[in-house]
Amino acid sequence: MSIFQPYQIVYLEKGISRLYAEVIQVVPDRELCWARPLVLIEAPAPEEVFAWEHLEQISLEATCPLIDGPDILWPLEQFRPALDMEVLPLLALIQQDKLKDCDRTQTHERLHRFIRQFWQA
Repeated sequence: MSIFQPYQIVYLEKGISRLYAEVIQVVPDRELCWARPLVLIEAPAPEEVFAWEHLEQISLEATCPLIDGPDILWPLEQFRPALDMEVLPLLALIQQDKLKDCDRTQTHERLHRFIRQFWQA
């Protein structure tokens, strides 16, 4: 099991969705990670193979910014480290003005739906 560092970008993947988050703190005794969600991204379609290293190709509708959302405490082993080639376009996506105007209620609902799907499996 890898131990992540604060400020490192990690992700959770479920189906065609990925939740990218920033590590706040790792709690090794409990094998948990306190993380701050940054963005939830849904790939174009389940039948398509999507290259996650090409996030710049994702449409704005598939991108859900979570900057002001709640933090999560999640099992450490379910997180994966995000690669640099994923993180740089991700950070650019988050800063786009069009994403800053998203409906906060809708973005929080999408986060909750992602979390429910994750735990129903």
